[in-house]
Amino acid sequence: MIKFLTLIICGTVSLLLIAGCADERTSSDRNTTERKTVATKPQPSARKTDPAPTAEMYYNRGIIYQQQNDFDKAIEAFKAAIRLKSDYAEAYNNMGICYQSQRQIDQAHNAYIRAIEIEPTLIQAHHNLGNLYFLTGKLDEAIGAYTAVIHLRPRLAAAYVDLGRAYSAGGRLDDAIVELKKALELDANLVYAHYILGVTYRHKGSLDASIDSLKIAITLHPRMAEAHLNLGYAYRERGLLNEAIKAFQTVSRLQPENGEAYHELGVTYMKQNAYPEAISAFETALQLNPNVTETQNSLRVAQARLARQKGK
Repeated sequence: MIKFLTLIICGTVSLLLIAGCADERTSSDRNTTERKTVATKPQPSARKTDPAPTAEMYYNRGIIYQQQNDFDKAIEAFKAAIRLKSDYAEAYNNMGICYQSQRQIDQAHNAYIRAIEIEPTLIQAHHNLGNLYFLTGKLDEAIGAYTAVIHLRPRLAAAYVDLGRAYSAGGRLDDAIVELKKALELDANLVYAHYILGVTYRHKGSLDASIDSLKIAITLHPRMAEAHLNLGYAYRERGLLNEAIKAFQTVSRLQPENGEAYHELGVTYMKQNAYPEAISAFETALQLNPNVTETQNSLRVAQARLARQKGK
């Protein structure tokens, strides 16, 4: 299950902290930053003293620091905003994102929870809380948070992707398929909905459906390495070894430092009894990841089989 969870997360972590409020066509795997800035009156030219700072001024300052990835200063600005306005839900939400960026999980959790307590309809806080739960492996809690997002905005396609992803990672494959199909009914071009659906079908054993979904994801996002990688797995499990090799080779072209792609390429060559090619692939994988025991063992097996093959 751990490897499966990694496959589902893959491609999502990098989407954290994308600014802007989620809408019906937003990609699912991202923290949503509330960027509602509150305009202040312009300073009168005749006035020589600065106006007293307001909660909104500190909040806007925090947003700027946040966009600059200066999370310590952003947190201090959001705290200053909250001192002046104790029920500032948006400030708590953004402060949670900053804490999460610094891997301060408990502080991020508390900030999101406080934002929701203050403003139960703040969809961004529910969404971010769900992502936090998901990334820390608390899948039941993530499902609850994503369900709250759907309750607040039933036509938000990305929320169904989130929910489907959590179901899939938790092994509730049929539930995941239902939610992912709902997402695609709302937006047929959601790349990660097709990708996660493909991974889910593969783990369910529905390999033809998996291949079809992963192909669609690749059509929409041709450089999506994780989709090519999972397509290679599905092809190999389907017995289509030449197609699997092409998929893994594509991953190695897109990500030359991806040792897993070379390992899987070697495994596939082994199934074809193509031992020289397998040895080359395993050796490349070990150059990239020298300490992977599975690859080390696979290389020894390939070398031994090649030696027996030559001895016949």
